[in-house]
Amino acid sequence: MPKGLTVLQAAESIGIDVPTLCNHEILEPVGACRMCVVEIAPGPPRPMASCTTPAADGMTVKTNTDEMQQIRRQTIELLLQQPPARLPYCDQSGTCELQDETFGLNIWSSPFETVSKAFPEENLNEVIMINHNRCILCYRCVRVCDEQMGVHALDVSDRGSKSFIVTAQHKFMDCERCGMCVEVCPVGAVLSRRSSTRRGLADCPDPDDLPALLGGLPAAARIAQGHGAARQGAAGRRAQPRHPVREGVLRLGST
Repeated sequence: MPKGLTVLQAAESIGIDVPTLCNHEILEPVGACRMCVVEIAPGPPRPMASCTTPAADGMTVKTNTDEMQQIRRQTIELLLQQPPARLPYCDQSGTCELQDETFGLNIWSSPFETVSKAFPEENLNEVIMINHNRCILCYRCVRVCDEQMGVHALDVSDRGSKSFIVTAQHKFMDCERCGMCVEVCPVGAVLSRRSSTRRGLADCPDPDDLPALLGGLPAAARIAQGHGAARQGAAGRRAQPRHPVREGVLRLGST
């Protein structure tokens, strides 16, 4: 096993699918969604987020025990409290990562009372809008703006269940209209106001169209082109079963 991998990366490298909603290939892992929890021995007596846990020799990792499935089910059911997350006709339907995981776990409703946020839809500027009821607080939009663009135009307000995405005080005037926050959102909560339906960057017929879509920022276009290619690959994989190898036990050792 190569050094420097996380448990999630080690599992993916041998074809074991561990679900995740906050992890993204161009972002640093934060373990926000808790969907990728696994059992690790020897290790703590509690489930660990595989995306932030370094893989080490001698580990035995169980990815899909009854307890792990129950934790993931409860996580999804709590997310489904927000009404639009349950609707099949939202902008992200068919490519929604939350929808993929919901169907994969055979969940069709939430046992919890529906909770709507006070501001379900908000225009952040002339280009970007956010639907707070759809937001699952994965923080991808905040992280991509900070880590990839170096702008930090978005932030998180409040704590716990009352958290929501906000503009970073006066810094949102520095927003470069790059569209990366729209592109990395897993549930269609962050949207482009330029279109009545969300248009993924992978759907652009010509890479030359990207600067116009992204507001003319070359740096953002280069990042988006690479991410768009990754999305095209993912779209091809969706023709295959969503969870081809969900069961898995990893026994990690030196190679």
